[in-house]
Amino acid sequence: MKIRSDIRSPNVGVDKIPVEFLVIHYTACDLKRTLSLFLDPGLNLSTHIVIAENGDIYELVECFGGVARMAHHAGESFWRERQKKWRGFNNFSLGIELVNQNGNILAYSDQQYQALRAVVRELQSSYPKLNSPDRILGHEHIAGWRGKVDPGYMFNWNRFYRDCFPKVRAPRREGKCPKAIIEALKKFLVIVPDKRIQKDAFWHALNFIAETSLALINQASVRKPNG
Repeated sequence: MKIRSDIRSPNVGVDKIPVEFLVIHYTACDLKRTLSLFLDPGLNLSTHIVIAENGDIYELVECFGGVARMAHHAGESFWRERQKKWRGFNNFSLGIELVNQNGNILAYSDQQYQALRAVVRELQSSYPKLNSPDRILGHEHIAGWRGKVDPGYMFNWNRFYRDCFPKVRAPRREGKCPKAIIEALKKFLVIVPDKRIQKDAFWHALNFIAETSLALINQASVRKPNG
């Protein structure tokens, strides 16, 4: 497994964090835009690992080798595990971003699944909690209540668990984006711009539509998890 660790995000915590969970995201933009966002000190965004469409792996925040620094990847987040409530996933989780403009309508590449398997196996050797499939979540599972929809409908959780936990019974994971929204998003694919700047804006807008739609749907019944 080849890992690029020569590009580092400045948006990182000083102290090391315990690693209890791994959170999978999609970037909602291409690789170039992804790296520019995470390297911008004015945005305070970061993630531990980025996996490009061709399977290239970028370690933007230190996490391999048993030492993990805090990355700003999860935002306001919540998860209930049996009787325990977890809040603020930046403080105890690793974030992996898969380059994909919208994982609810665009497929992930075989190279990304292969790289993700290699990354997870490497991390498991340093962080024992990640040997449990229950400790691998999507961003939408911990922040879907506020509209997050990644890694999305097109991420194959069954394949991921077969690759990384072949002998363990895996939990059921599925996307939080409603099918009606996904079908509406697909209709926009016929008007994807050719020029890069317009294309970036297009995918950003499409992701904003999906997140805002889900947040509005949730607003009446789930305003904010409070236990």
